[in-house]
Amino acid sequence: MLAGALDLQNFVGHVGTVAETFRLRIESLVLQPMKNYQFTAHIERDHETGFYVGYIPSLPGAHSQAESLDALYQNLEEVAQLCIEELSEEELKHFQNEFVGTQEIRVAV
Repeated sequence: MLAGALDLQNFVGHVGTVAETFRLRIESLVLQPMKNYQFTAHIERDHETGFYVGYIPSLPGAHSQAESLDALYQNLEEVAQLCIEELSEEELKHFQNEFVGTQEIRVAV
């Protein structure tokens, strides 16, 4: 009976430690100031599927497609958040490019 009581005490102590660790992690996430980022997305319409296809040139891996521009915007916003979460602190310092403009190029072949 005494061994069972000690095991229960150890279990309760372990659960308390896990709960405290979880609480501290949540507090660190909540208290961390959020940074705002602004990107320029390149968007085209695929004439075969009718879908809008977009990507963010300054953020590797940030591309998506959707049937509407509103859905594409939401998709790109979500994928940008996911891509930023994967960047290291050093990469975050150097990843944004300055948008200069667009230029349409016509070629006769």
